[in-house]
Amino acid sequence: MEKFGAMFGSLPLVDGMLPGGEARNVFLSSGLDADMLRDIWSLSDFDKKGKLDREEFILAMYLIHRAKKGDKVPTVLPPLLIPPSKR
Repeated sequence: MEKFGAMFGSLPLVDGMLPGGEARNVFLSSGLDADMLRDIWSLSDFDKKGKLDREEFILAMYLIHRAKKGDKVPTVLPPLLIPPSKR
Protein backbone atom coordinates (compact mmCIF):
# COMPACT_ATOMS: atom_id res chain seq x y z
CA MET A 1 0.00 0.00 0.00
CA GLU A 2 2.85 2.38 0.76
CA LYS A 3 4.32 1.78 -2.69
CA PHE A 4 1.03 2.55 -4.43
CA GLY A 5 0.42 5.56 -2.18
CA ALA A 6 3.83 6.97 -3.09
CA MET A 7 3.11 6.30 -6.76
CA PHE A 8 -0.18 8.22 -6.45
CA GLY A 9 1.66 11.22 -5.00
CA SER A 10 4.10 11.25 -7.92
CA LEU A 11 1.38 11.43 -10.59
CA PRO A 12 -0.15 14.60 -12.09
CA LEU A 13 -3.10 15.17 -9.76
CA VAL A 14 -5.88 17.70 -10.23
CA ASP A 15 -7.42 18.88 -6.97
CA GLY A 16 -5.97 15.83 -5.22
CA MET A 17 -7.50 13.40 -7.70
CA LEU A 18 -5.99 11.41 -10.56
CA PRO A 19 -7.86 12.16 -13.81
CA GLY A 20 -9.13 9.16 -15.75
CA GLY A 21 -6.76 9.72 -18.68
CA GLU A 22 -3.72 9.69 -16.42
CA ALA A 23 -4.99 6.61 -14.58
CA ARG A 24 -5.54 4.93 -17.94
CA ASN A 25 -1.88 5.46 -18.85
CA VAL A 26 -0.75 3.92 -15.57
CA PHE A 27 -3.17 1.01 -15.91
CA LEU A 28 -2.16 0.27 -19.51
CA SER A 29 1.49 0.05 -18.48
CA SER A 30 0.53 -3.03 -16.44
CA GLY A 31 0.17 -5.12 -19.59
CA LEU A 32 -3.28 -6.41 -18.59
CA ASP A 33 -5.98 -6.54 -21.24
CA ALA A 34 -8.45 -3.69 -21.65
CA ASP A 35 -11.47 -5.67 -20.42
CA MET A 36 -9.73 -6.58 -17.18
CA LEU A 37 -8.61 -2.98 -16.66
CA ARG A 38 -12.15 -1.75 -17.31
CA ASP A 39 -13.42 -4.14 -14.61
CA ILE A 40 -10.77 -2.90 -12.19
CA TRP A 41 -11.70 0.72 -12.94
CA SER A 42 -15.36 -0.08 -12.31
CA LEU A 43 -14.57 -1.63 -8.94
CA SER A 44 -12.23 1.20 -7.92
CA ASP A 45 -14.08 4.38 -8.98
CA PHE A 46 -16.60 4.27 -6.12
CA ASP A 47 -18.18 7.66 -6.73
CA LYS A 48 -18.16 7.28 -10.53
CA LYS A 49 -16.53 10.69 -11.07
CA GLY A 50 -14.13 9.44 -13.73
CA LYS A 51 -11.13 10.16 -11.49
CA LEU A 52 -9.55 8.41 -8.55
CA ASP A 53 -8.69 9.59 -5.08
CA ARG A 54 -5.75 8.10 -3.20
CA GLU A 55 -7.70 5.19 -1.69
CA GLU A 56 -9.34 4.31 -4.99
CA PHE A 57 -5.99 4.38 -6.78
CA ILE A 58 -4.36 2.15 -4.18
CA LEU A 59 -7.23 -0.32 -4.51
CA ALA A 60 -6.97 -0.29 -8.32
CA MET A 61 -3.23 -0.87 -8.21
CA TYR A 62 -3.66 -3.68 -5.69
CA LEU A 63 -6.19 -5.37 -7.99
CA ILE A 64 -3.84 -4.90 -10.94
CA HIS A 65 -0.96 -6.35 -8.94
CA ARG A 66 -3.05 -9.39 -7.94
CA ALA A 67 -4.29 -9.90 -11.51
CA LYS A 68 -0.72 -9.88 -12.78
CA LYS A 69 0.02 -12.64 -10.24
CA GLY A 70 -2.78 -14.71 -11.76
CA ASP A 71 -5.70 -13.92 -9.45
CA LYS A 72 -9.10 -13.31 -11.01
CA VAL A 73 -10.53 -9.81 -10.78
CA PRO A 74 -13.57 -10.07 -8.49
CA THR A 75 -16.98 -9.18 -9.87
CA VAL A 76 -17.86 -7.61 -6.50
CA LEU A 77 -15.35 -6.31 -3.99
CA PRO A 78 -15.12 -8.31 -0.79
CA PRO A 79 -15.86 -6.05 2.19
CA LEU A 80 -12.26 -6.34 3.36
CA LEU A 81 -11.05 -4.54 0.21
CA ILE A 82 -13.47 -1.61 0.43
CA PRO A 83 -11.53 1.42 1.65
CA PRO A 84 -12.73 2.65 5.06
CA SER A 85 -13.91 6.02 3.73
CA LYS A 86 -16.04 4.26 1.08
CA ARG A 87 -17.93 1.91 3.41
